Amino acid sequence: MTAEKKRIETGEGSISSSKPRAGIVTLLDPRPEFYEYMLKSGINLKQSSEFQHNLLKKTLIEKGGLDVLDGGLVNSSESANNAVHDLLVGKRIECLMIMVPGWTFPVIGAAAAKAAEIHNVPVMIIGWSALSGPTAVKGALDEIGIKHKVVWIYGPVTDPIILGEMTAYARAASVAVRLRGMRFGLFGGPSMGILSAAIDASQWLRIFGVEVEQVDQLEITREAEKVPSEAVAHHMEWLKGNVKKITEDGQRVTKEKIEKQVRCYVATKNLAKEHGFNFIGLKCQPELSDGYVNQCLTPTFINDPYDADGSKETVPCSCEADANSALTMQILKMLSSGKPVFFGDLMLYDRATKTIAVMNCGGASTWFATASMNPTENLKEVQLVPHVQGKAGGAAVFYTASKVGEPVTWARLARQAGEYSMFIIKGKLVRSKNFEGTMKWPTLIVEIEKDPVELLKAYPSQHVQATIGDYSRELRELCKIVGISFVEY
Repeated sequence: MTAEKKRIETGEGSISSSKPRAGIVTLLDPRPEFYEYMLKSGINLKQSSEFQHNLLKKTLIEKGGLDVLDGGLVNSSESANNAVHDLLVGKRIECLMIMVPGWTFPVIGAAAAKAAEIHNVPVMIIGWSALSGPTAVKGALDEIGIKHKVVWIYGPVTDPIILGEMTAYARAASVAVRLRGMRFGLFGGPSMGILSAAIDASQWLRIFGVEVEQVDQLEITREAEKVPSEAVAHHMEWLKGNVKKITEDGQRVTKEKIEKQVRCYVATKNLAKEHGFNFIGLKCQPELSDGYVNQCLTPTFINDPYDADGSKETVPCSCEADANSALTMQILKMLSSGKPVFFGDLMLYDRATKTIAVMNCGGASTWFATASMNPTENLKEVQLVPHVQGKAGGAAVFYTASKVGEPVTWARLARQAGEYSMFIIKGKLVRSKNFEGTMKWPTLIVEIEKDPVELLKAYPSQHVQATIGDYSRELRELCKIVGISFVEY
């Protein structure tokens, strides 16, 4: 089984069961005499089109992992518009697939696509069999300026390449639609003058449909003091019973300081829920790291699919209030069906082996330690050690990601002179004695195909966002849908 086929059929270890919702309509020729003539010749074109329609729907559901809603076969602008309207309003589809098995009047396809465009739902034309119909519909959409994806079924619809092209677009479309109306919580503001972390809230709302709300970090400290002592004790017991080691030095790491970090984690988690934030950024440095306690346990466990209370949904959280990182993390989470996303800094590279060490200065999802959904498997590889930064002290998390050989998608949203681009890098997880233990921080070691020096010359930030799996195709499609450029390495 090819990697692409395995990925499509298994969902690649999906954590979330929420599937992209695609609607499908098939366009017919509106002239009944055409079908009658062909039937006299022994060819039942209507039956053939219905078979193709049903086969495509079945394949997308069973092999593609999509939730497919059926708009049926249509042969007029009115029926096409009504079918799409029902799919949009009643079933809230996130992608419209217009299948064209033969000739049709192109205006029928335009009517279907226009109905989707009004609701900002991405459109795909699927060509199968005769070339005239699909190319004519594509030309009609080009004429009226509706963006769309074209997929040609030139072999079995179950072919992993063909199926992968359709499902990648559907997943990207789903992310684009679901991002609209999401809320980003910015705790604090720009940290340490990191200009690439700052954003224009109006630009986000225009391009991605994401609302930004800023919350003062004072709220974290205030809510932290309200966390019940029994909740703190519960989390402390869970940590002590599961992590590999806690190194208390009597200064930076003490029982009291870890308890304070736990309080901040619980407070931030509660605040995110209270405000309805889908993803967040946390400033931390220097106010909290110097004057209260390092916040490293917050991005560690809020990015995890579990904590002391059991399984939970991850809330992507970037350090240093890097909003562009946080949005990239949210996109990767959604494309990967809920997987945690690693946040860290570019730290070291080995040009000969084409490897780059990505490290966070103190906190990152523990899921990456072994990539297990069982927290005990991950935490037994994790240590809490004294943090080297921040006058207030606190524990840092220490491990090296060990899922060697797994593909990695590393991405980054960034602005260049105010215009957004997505940087996309494919790699795989490796271990390297050259990097391990250099800093006692969460560490991801990535081997890339290109010369790391050339990558570093172009890369627009010190921050890296990455998850396990190859989602590069989906990222490319998402960029096209929302109208930003991308650079791929």
